[in-house]
Amino acid sequence: MAGQSLRSVPRSGLRSALPLLLPAYLWLTVAIFLPLSAMVFFSFMTELPLSGKAWSFTLRQLRRLLLAQASICSAACWLAAPRRSR
Repeated sequence: MAGQSLRSVPRSGLRSALPLLLPAYLWLTVAIFLPLSAMVFFSFMTELPLSGKAWSFTLRQLRRLLLAQASICSAACWLAAPRRSR
């Protein structure tokens, strides 16, 4: 096997496993990736499209999230810093 190239190695293991893997990947796509992509899509909008108001994409929510995370991180670092005892 050391002298053979990758093209000459049979792929029968992958071909036999593919029918068993496809339902799992389909279920993963429907149950996880589609709702997650919808959540990411709506998180970058100013208003919901079904509300009747004009909507557009914005990074304001992402900025608020990053500022909140920075605040939490700085507070955690301040609390974790070693203190001198008297």
